[in-house]
Amino acid sequence: MIDWLAEPEDYTDFTSTSITLDEPSPLLDMEIPEQTTEPEQEPWRQPQGNYRWYDRSTFASGSFGSGEEAPAEVVYEVSTPDILPLGGESFEVTVKVDHLEPGQSISDLDMQVYLSGGQAISQVQAENGSLPNGYGYQSIGSLTADDQGTAEKVVTLRLNPSIAATTASIRLRNDRQNVVTQTVALGQSLTEQQPAAFKTWQTEINKYALN
Repeated sequence: MIDWLAEPEDYTDFTSTSITLDEPSPLLDMEIPEQTTEPEQEPWRQPQGNYRWYDRSTFASGSFGSGEEAPAEVVYEVSTPDILPLGGESFEVTVKVDHLEPGQSISDLDMQVYLSGGQAISQVQAENGSLPNGYGYQSIGSLTADDQGTAEKVVTLRLNPSIAATTASIRLRNDRQNVVTQTVALGQSLTEQQPAAFKTWQTEINKYALN
């Protein structure tokens, strides 16, 4: 065996040699991929709906064995006034999502502003101008990506008029997963602030969260 392996050969399979080949052994029913059962569930998360453990064409892009590169990380961005106004005054927040598929829509985004102890103090204005009865996480509606894979929407919020705090946190979620969380200042009316005084934050999350 060692001598045979040491000899240089130019064939790539045994069909072009004088070696007699055995007939392929028939597969047992239990060995046919489509008739097998997955011994264990995938350890990280529920795979996409068409996933088959024996079919590489159903593997998510970028996963081991898929043969395709992983998609670009989706980037979420939130822009707010430099200081969020108190007293129930409305203000605008711009939400931007990059690296989507052109024409892709997402509708599982929600947002809230809350105090350090967890008390929710914001309301998101609906597209018809109405406000919800309570405070907390509220949908910002749907966003659709343009030809460049970018979706953007301006959302109107207001804070509980009884709040007198000076700082809070704003959080954007996608399908209940936190994608942007940032401390914000609370205080003076927008009319008292410098024009175009806005702050922007962004973070990233794997694209599978949008599926």
